[in-house]
Amino acid sequence: QILEHWVLKVMSWLMGMLAVFLNAISVYGGILTLKRLQTKTTSTLVLYNKALITSIGCGDFLVGSYLIGLSVYDNMVYGHDFCGSQAEWLTGTACAVLGVV
Repeated sequence: QILEHWVLKVMSWLMGMLAVFLNAISVYGGILTLKRLQTKTTSTLVLYNKALITSIGCGDFLVGSYLIGLSVYDNMVYGHDFCGSQAEWLTGTACAVLGVV
């Protein structure tokens, strides 16, 4: 198993789902706000602030995606046979992609 304790499994699923869902809403709202603010005469500081918050939301969205991906591979792909497949996981594409995220 990649995540050995059941608490880690539950928290990984929970935090991943919450991060993806809530940050998707945050990024979508941030993009809409940035488009609206660009058409008005607003200060540059306000635009930078909103862009920074949207950028942080994108990063948190990726962290949530990582947690969900790790949970999927832990629970659905490898299950209780991770020790036998550890070399396959470490040299596989999925581990490399999650490592980049």
